Parts: sequence; structure tokens; C-alpha cells
Amino acid sequence: MRPISLGNVSYKVIIKILARRLRSVMEKLVRPTQCSFVLGRQSSDNIIITQEVIHSMRNKKGRKGWMAIKIDLEKAYDILKWNFIEDTLSDIGLPSQFISTIYSCISSARMRVLWNGEALDEFSPSRSIQQGDPISPYIFVLCMERLSQLISAAVEHGFWKPIKLNRESPDLSHLCFADDLILFAEATMDQANDIKRVLKAFCNSSGQRVSNDKTRVFFSRNVGNHVRSQISSTLQFSRTGDLGKYFGVPLIHSKVSKIIYSDIINKMNLRLNSWKASSLSLAGRATLVRSVLSSLPSYTIQTTLIPISTSNLVDRKCRNFLWGETEHSRKIYLINWKDLSKPKASGGLDIRHTCDVNQAFMMKNGWGLVEKKDALCARVIRAKYNCGSDLLPRVERKNKSSNL
Repeated sequence: MRPISLGNVSYKVIIKILARRLRSVMEKLVRPTQCSFVLGRQSSDNIIITQEVIHSMRNKKGRKGWMAIKIDLEKAYDILKWNFIEDTLSDIGLPSQFISTIYSCISSARMRVLWNGEALDEFSPSRSIQQGDPISPYIFVLCMERLSQLISAAVEHGFWKPIKLNRESPDLSHLCFADDLILFAEATMDQANDIKRVLKAFCNSSGQRVSNDKTRVFFSRNVGNHVRSQISSTLQFSRTGDLGKYFGVPLIHSKVSKIIYSDIINKMNLRLNSWKASSLSLAGRATLVRSVLSSLPSYTIQTTLIPISTSNLVDRKCRNFLWGETEHSRKIYLINWKDLSKPKASGGLDIRHTCDVNQAFMMKNGWGLVEKKDALCARVIRAKYNCGSDLLPRVERKNKSSNL
């Protein structure tokens, strides 16, 4: 059962004020490995870093192997202990009145269970933060920062051996986006036991639980099957050769092909199946193409260079819908697609080519190496590809480079 969050106007005003004040200091309280609900940080940074680590693991050679663990937390918001929240806010050093106000807000909840349509007696919970509250994401991120502190302490004392993509690369032990957590470490039994102890200590104090059924372990190519089985058995996590998606973006574990990005086409087909092109005017179809269809791939193509065949297929589906073409009826294209992609001021419909948008996003990532030189993502990319420490990085395309 999951509770429904209800609150009156006074509660919403107070919690909104507290959330805004807390948001202004989040960047100073949270480490660079956490990118959610912090101004100036984006999920695309963690996606790029994870993809670069997976790419290096695919090509890893030598005796030392690596592992990446994609952690799944069970009902993260619903089982967070209140005393852990209070202790976290106090440990940060927030004013006592501010802490007591937050605690009063989250502990004032009262619940009733509807059983066969009848409301049972009212009771008070002893844990959880409400879904939908403006302050809940910030509280949860600060609580997850306690796990980051445990991991960082284990790294500093030499118990946890993080991944280094090369000698100049920063240590990569974990990445967080709220309750989405991925861990990186050397693939040894000692490391597996240390990871298990750290997770157990955090879960016991916070009330969180790791879902063993949904958590997966991915190993680099130079880790033997016997070691993989031992580590997987110790951690009680299933091993996999493909971590699937990370924040909705597929992690590339093999040669890039249009099959990897088939979800983009599937999403477009679902939208097209729900629309009737014959019942819409040309202006209506143009609006849907510009605002919906051409925007569906935008999230995925921010962090990776997709194949030309996938870009062309996206454009073809946009063209077919614009002119009302279906599987059973062919239409004549009255205007060249290049002319339609021009800005409205130049006589076009401002429908952009997917390939051009993809290239623009890649240029934006490249500019991030200059504008945010000290950011974790920029440091990882610069170190891995030996871009140098100058303001303008020296980027050379190599055969073994990733698809970034």
C-alpha cells in the first residue's frame, strides 16, 4: 500500500518556503556524484560518465577487473526513518528551529485505510516522506548523501577501490540520481564484502532496503566466470551482460546499431497509432510533428551519437505523417523536406532534422568541457581522452572512442 498525500493550504505554503530555502544551499551540501535536485547539475552528466565507464569496461585488459552494480531501492520514499532524517539535518548543521519545523511537517501526517470502501481508525506513521511534497526530494537527497559519505570514507581508508579510467582520471566509486544508484569497484571478493557492509550499515540506519531481485552486477570482460559467480553469490545480486537503461537511455554494451535505439521508433509508432492523420488538417499535423514527434528522441540524443539510419527513419516517419501517408495509401510530397526544415522566417515550418539536432547536442557536450571544466563529467572526459588541461581541450577521434 502507498499513502495518498493530502495537505491544507497552510501546510503547502510552509513546506514551499522551507523547500526554497533548502534548495539555495543544496549545491554546497551535496557531492558532485549526486546530480538530482541540485541547481546547475543535469542527469545527462551521470549518463555520460556511466556510458564512458561501461565503454572502458568493454575494452578492459589485464589482471584487475572491474564491476558496476546498478542498485534498486525498495519504496525509497516510503520507508525512510524520521529519526534518520532528523539526525541527517542536524549533522549538516542546519538551524535547530529550521529542523524542528521540517520534522513537525513530515511527522504531522495522519492516515486511514480504506477497507472495502470503509475508512478504518486513524493512526500515525513512524516513517516515510510524502510523495509530491516540494521538500521531499531535497530531504531524500540529503539522506542519500550519508551513503555517499560512507562510500567516500571507505575509499579514503583504502577499503573501497574505485574505478580509474586512466592515471589522470578522478576516482569513480558511485553515482546517484535520487534513489537511482550505481556503484563502481574492483571485481574482487574483498571488495564485494566491503560493498555489502557499507550498504548494510546505511540500510540499518536509514530504513532503506536494497531489492536483491532487481539489482544487477556487470563485470568487465577480463573477469573470469568463477570470480563472477563468487561475487554475485556474496552480494546476492544477479549478474548480467547488459545493464539495460540508465535514466531511460540505453547503455551501449556492444557495437552501436539501430536495434539499440529501437525504443525511439517504438514510441513514435505508439503515438502515430493513436492519431488519425486523415482527420487532421495540414496545419494540425505540422503542429504535432514539430511539438511531439520530432521531440520524442530529444532526451536520448542528448548524450550519444545515434546512427544515421535511426535519424533518417525518425525524419521519414515525420514526413509521412505530415503529408498524411499511411501503410495503405501513398501521398505526394508537395515540398522538399529541406525546405520544410527551414525557419518560418525563411518560408519553412521549422521542423528540424534529427541528425542536426543530435549534432547540436554533441556540440553542447563539447562546450561543457570548456564552460564547466572543473565539473566531474568534464574531468572524466578530459582525462580519458587525454584532452589536456588547457581551456580548449584537444579532442582526437579514435577507433576505440565511445559514441559520445
